[in-house]
Amino acid sequence: MEQIQLGRQDVMVAGGTDEVTHVVSASFQQVFAHAESETLPAEEMSRPFDAERLGLVCGEGAGIFVVEELEHARKRGANILAEILGYATNCSGWHVSKSDSGQIRRCMELALLDAGLSPSEIDVISTHGTATRNGDAAEAQAIAALFGSTTPANSLKGSLGHTLGASGTLEAAVFLESMKRSEILPTRNLTRIADECAGVDWVMGAPRPAPLRTFLKNSIALGGVNSTMIIGAFQEPH
Repeated sequence: MEQIQLGRQDVMVAGGTDEVTHVVSASFQQVFAHAESETLPAEEMSRPFDAERLGLVCGEGAGIFVVEELEHARKRGANILAEILGYATNCSGWHVSKSDSGQIRRCMELALLDAGLSPSEIDVISTHGTATRNGDAAEAQAIAALFGSTTPANSLKGSLGHTLGASGTLEAAVFLESMKRSEILPTRNLTRIADECAGVDWVMGAPRPAPLRTFLKNSIALGGVNSTMIIGAFQEPH
């Protein structure tokens, strides 16, 4: 996005892909973030923001976008799916695996500032929501502090697992389909909201019909790195 805004590129291929390996799973076990259970079936082990969450479940996949300057897209007759409205990234840097609620909030604030939008103009939040004890609590508290309980939010990792380097673009692609269908998917396996994750309008149980024009996507990484992208339905400039 920034390369295009600076005029250095007209079109970029952007996204990520990841696969599940024993090394990846073992790495999360070493920082006590990997879900383990002798009773739950595999499809119920990823429980974002739930009181009984166990940790993340590794997934795999790919999410790739073509990010393009508007006139370049028009000239080649591209099907324009959406528009990037704003972006921000920051880093707390104080701990390798613990997220910082204040810095997550600040990252969302900076993305809103970049987009020229207020919190009330975001229709839905696509959280990072990996189902770890600390990470979910920090993100939920940041969302509650900035948006309150009026903006719907969900995590797709209950359905997809944590696809790591693919998760941001893969989940954004799912949300573009949600915009077309005017419905928000529920957070799978979220049945009882954890006290430390309360104060947010979590979508649970069944898809929620809603007109969607803008969504905010959080991605949070090890080392305290946060990123937030705001995407909106494309509108022809007047």
